[in-house]
Formats: sequence, C-alpha cells, structure tokens
Amino acid sequence: MRLYIAVSSLILLMSWQLIAFSQDATDTTYKNNLLPSPSFTYAPETDLVLGVFALYQFKTPKSDYATRPSNAILYLASSLKKQRTARLEYTLFL
Repeated sequence: MRLYIAVSSLILLMSWQLIAFSQDATDTTYKNNLLPSPSFTYAPETDLVLGVFALYQFKTPKSDYATRPSNAILYLASSLKKQRTARLEYTLFL
C-alpha cells in the first residue's frame, strides 16, 4: 500500500508541466524552461526503479539571443532493493 501511494504521488507530482508561452516577434528575451518527468525502469539486479528526471534550460547573464541555451539535468532514483542513484549533468555556454 505504501508503494502504491508513493508511486501515485510521484506520478501526480511529475505529471504537470510548465507551459511555455510563445514569444512575440519583438520580444528577444529568453525564458528559462524546466521540464520534469517521472522515470520507471526494471532490471533483474535492481528490481523496479522509480525516479525523477528534470531538465532545466537557461541562458547565462550577459549572453545574447544567438547564444545557445545552457542546460542542467538532474536524475534521482530509488529501487525496491534499496539502491539509490543521484546524477547531475550540465552543459554551460558562455
């Protein structure tokens, strides 16, 4: 029952997504984006793995509109065999 509540809470929490509004042709400012997503995997060694995957895109200060957006990826997961994973990856464009 606790697993069902945890999975349901995770799905409910991560099912929403931020709405990205379209930019006007005269608007040259970049809006940061956050995209969360649930993660489910299975392997015989780890059993069921439940996790959260989040992608954050942003531009560094003093960057112009032609500069590519930087990003950060965060992954947190836990398996039913009590194995935990945390990973942070990033790419910065200056």
